[in-house]
Amino acid sequence: MKLELIGPEGQANLSAAIAGAIRTRLPLVFGYKNEVRYVQPHALGKNGKLRAYQLHPEQGWRLFDLAKISIPSFEPAPLYVKGDKDLIVDGIIAEV
Repeated sequence: MKLELIGPEGQANLSAAIAGAIRTRLPLVFGYKNEVRYVQPHALGKNGKLRAYQLHPEQGWRLFDLAKISIPSFEPAPLYVKGDKDLIVDGIIAEV
């Protein structure tokens, strides 16, 4: 897994995604200070800060700076074959 910082152009999308996760009570996974974090977001400030309860790597309340959040990316898993025969019948929406 690779962690990449989000540029200024991605900050608005990140804020919108976090706000949506808060409204729907969905957990988030992101990179922060070279570690993958699993959190329950609770509040997003106009100052670009996120208050969240962190579940991993260790539990507790944390304050995250959105400018320092990175998004984990991945390489396709070994032996994945494009055009999965079980999905192609009805059409594939997205594929790596």
